[in-house]
Amino acid sequence: MPEDSLNLRVLDRAMVIGLAKAKGFCTSQQLRKYMFAATDHIGPRVVKGVLRSPAYWSIYHHIGRANMSVIHPSGASFLAWFKNPKEDPRLINGESPIYRSQVKSLRDVMSKDEFRAAVDARKIIFSKTSPRDGSAKFKGNPFFSNDPSGGMAGFNEEVGQVAREEASKAVGAMLQRTGLKKKTVIRTI
Repeated sequence: MPEDSLNLRVLDRAMVIGLAKAKGFCTSQQLRKYMFAATDHIGPRVVKGVLRSPAYWSIYHHIGRANMSVIHPSGASFLAWFKNPKEDPRLINGESPIYRSQVKSLRDVMSKDEFRAAVDARKIIFSKTSPRDGSAKFKGNPFFSNDPSGGMAGFNEEVGQVAREEASKAVGAMLQRTGLKKKTVIRTI
């Protein structure tokens, strides 16, 4: 049906706009890299567009940590980072894990001797674990939010304009197929 193709054209353009807005607002290079737009078929003639990020930690980046604690490795009394992330054996090709199942403790990837050598070479930075009471706040980067200060601000207005443009094109094409001129139809309306 013609209206289905019109709806899908509007949806496709809306997803391109939405993804560009979210990626442009997001401050994490890794999240931007893995964000994607997809369609979900939720009925025989009902399709919705969704923007997604597969990273389990994207929620922390999006809404911040004001009311939630950071996930601590089991039994950890401190957090450790490598000064040079390329030397961190827990990272995958230099990037943070995307899925929670990929998260590894230093105990899993280094022997005690390797750990001591890295500490002695001052390659590792230590800090106490962040308090579980939420006092270690991170404001967040609401890249999927429609609020005026969010990454999707103005999205609805832009998609409304896209819908008008696509509808105008569809009506013009339909009139052309029937032999009527657009000016004639406008005068009769």
